[in-house]
Amino acid sequence: MKNRTLISLSLALFFVLPLFTSCDKGDDPPAQKFEDPIVHLAGQTEINGVYTTAHWKNGVKTILPNPGIKSYPNSVIAKDGDVYISGIDHTNPIRTGVLWKNGKVEKQYNDPNNLSYIDFYFTISGNDQYTLFRQDGFKLTYYKNDQKIKEISGTTGYKGLKVSNSDVYIAGYKLSMDFTFQESIVWKNGNEISLPHDNNSAMATDVYVVNNDLYVSGDIYPFNKANEAILWKNQVKTILPSKGDARTSCIFGIGDDIYVGGYSSESIGGTHHATYWKNGTQVVLDNSSQRTQILDLAVSKSGKVYALGIYGDDEYAILWVDGKVDETFNGINKEYVYSIFLEEK
Repeated sequence: MKNRTLISLSLALFFVLPLFTSCDKGDDPPAQKFEDPIVHLAGQTEINGVYTTAHWKNGVKTILPNPGIKSYPNSVIAKDGDVYISGIDHTNPIRTGVLWKNGKVEKQYNDPNNLSYIDFYFTISGNDQYTLFRQDGFKLTYYKNDQKIKEISGTTGYKGLKVSNSDVYIAGYKLSMDFTFQESIVWKNGNEISLPHDNNSAMATDVYVVNNDLYVSGDIYPFNKANEAILWKNQVKTILPSKGDARTSCIFGIGDDIYVGGYSSESIGGTHHATYWKNGTQVVLDNSSQRTQILDLAVSKSGKVYALGIYGDDEYAILWVDGKVDETFNGINKEYVYSIFLEEK
């Protein structure tokens, strides 16, 4: 009788245990894994005392050919396996726009009125290419597929270019009517969207659009007070936390998270510390005595934060990946890097 009972218990466990094991596997689905992206950087490097445009792909540097001798980049993007870098050739008194594709000069752009181009940004949205130029006299002109769309004349400046649902957004500033202070502005298809700044001088530095929400990073410069880093959402202003002076340079969005890059300090006039704000929360990347600042940032699908910036009085390039310095740019090389793009695999 005793043996029969043991056999019955053994059979019961044989059938019951697999059921519990199967249930455990179903409750813990494997976490989604992402490969690290290809990291593209655009900047300048020194060759025989002359600075020229360079492209870094995962830390490997390529010197780009110049139409002249000297050049500098403004932006880099990768699309369908191709890498585009836009910039300026400033060999001659009249500066021209240059577009490099896969390491070769693809196009040159000359102002029809023989004015210098000061900045040139390039981006792609869907199957359309967009170009934006800033010229002498602070005139802005942007094109879609090389067809002129809009020209904005007068005392204006700009910092950012984004395209969303075929709408073109440019972030920047213009002078007030009485020329007493700067007004922070976003242009949507050439039409002004004013951003509140309490009659203090201000500048919009970059723009990001998602789910019909307009996010703008920027700065406000109150008289005799600390400079303020600002995030506007749909024209509603939020002051980003800092004990002293703070400024922004870029904005990046992924999912529901909004990142703003720039610098903060411990006091008014204090040392600049490279800083980003994630959904309004301050993250300081460097607390050294050296002056540091984020110029551009991007976030991978896995959530890694790639922050590109400058280090020290000479403002050499430095790259932080999830808060750690990437030794490719460790703050001592005579290289200046301005734009980052993550190409997801």
